[in-house]
Amino acid sequence: MQPVTTVSGTAYPWGAKNIDTDIIIPAHWLKTITRSGLGRGAFETVRAQPGNVFDDPRYAGAPILIAGDNFGCGSSREHAAWALADMGVKAVIAPSFSDIFSGNAFKNGIVPVRSSRAAPGSGVGADMRALLSTAPGGPETLELTESPDPVPAKGQVLVAVKACAINYPDVLIIEDKYQFKPQRPFAPGGEIAGVIEALGEGITDWQVGDRVMGVIGHGGLASKIATEPQRLYRLPEDRSFAEGAALILTYATTIHALLDRGRLAEGQSLLVLGAAGGVGLAAIELGKAYGARVVAAVSSEEKAAAAKAAGADETIIYGRAPFDKDQSKALAEQFKAAGGRGGFDVIYDPVGGDYAEPALRSIAWEGRYLVVGFPAGIPKLPLNLTLLKSCDVCGVFWGAFAARDPQANAAHVDTLFRLWREGRIAPRVTETFAFERGGDAIAKMAARGAIGKLVVEVG
Repeated sequence: MQPVTTVSGTAYPWGAKNIDTDIIIPAHWLKTITRSGLGRGAFETVRAQPGNVFDDPRYAGAPILIAGDNFGCGSSREHAAWALADMGVKAVIAPSFSDIFSGNAFKNGIVPVRSSRAAPGSGVGADMRALLSTAPGGPETLELTESPDPVPAKGQVLVAVKACAINYPDVLIIEDKYQFKPQRPFAPGGEIAGVIEALGEGITDWQVGDRVMGVIGHGGLASKIATEPQRLYRLPEDRSFAEGAALILTYATTIHALLDRGRLAEGQSLLVLGAAGGVGLAAIELGKAYGARVVAAVSSEEKAAAAKAAGADETIIYGRAPFDKDQSKALAEQFKAAGGRGGFDVIYDPVGGDYAEPALRSIAWEGRYLVVGFPAGIPKLPLNLTLLKSCDVCGVFWGAFAARDPQANAAHVDTLFRLWREGRIAPRVTETFAFERGGDAIAKMAARGAIGKLVVEVG
């Protein structure tokens, strides 16, 4: 063994904790008694994961590995040290090591350096924080974790997330009740704003430092995310990250609902259920922008005031479901009175449950009933009503629409940016949460206590 004097160079910023020697070199490589060639099998299972640091060209041939606590636990064999040496590692920095690994490392010319600064989040190595769903359940099941920064693959960008808006799908996705079920562990949060921090191979239209906003499906409750640039839009310099995070999902869903599915026209009447939530306020603003008379239905005086501030012409305050037969009939009469003799041309329903049938009874001849969501429960609509009113019940699935017709969606987004610049729409961020309290934001959304948009300040 040659004496070690100084080790310098780039480092693999891994940061993973409790790394067993079987992870350093899998068991099927242990049949050999020679030291050469084991580098090919080093971290084999880790390298099978996309975006791993060991295959990142930025760290190719790095002589230093930065790891988390308890590095090198497990087998007493020297194969782990042999594999590290064969891949060119001369020093491992970690908060702690297994004693056996430390001895084997020294014997094979690798210096194990104990340093608390190697802990994830300390500024050396891994520094990405995330609120992860590791098992189905409510927001109380989310775990605050630290892990290595993701690496953008070919055709991706790495975004340092500054703000993440919370939407009802975040409630459903961690409970395994959403139509998409990501592989665990995953971070919820589908609507973000931030700054591009790194570019994957082939990216030419974006630069490091660009301010961005967009919809990513999930993963937003993390300080970094690697994603496709097609999901992103440029965030204007005069707009905050919180505003940027709160725009696209709610307003793009709503403009698609009102114009494509609802065929809303100037002079028509629009009933908005759940009108004080994010999509509800967006429906009020867009309804007014397109010349409709807008009636907002909400559950409290405070929410009625928010709907009025967004431009609603009239408000209805309804009670909390479930409703008995008499209560349902009374609510239908409220809706009918507000709709006037002709009824509502378009009904925008992001609530569902017991609110749906009373609303449908107030629809106009050949009206359009828009099913946007159903946090109050999947509604059971009597289909004879659709015959009597010759009306349409229309599903609104913006994500699928955007994927199937990206040009039409892009045109809608251009319109939204124009209306935003003109001040005719504005994301209404009513409450922000520190990153550690991201679960509280989801809990408030689940309890239907949100007015406007809830945003988590991530970075």
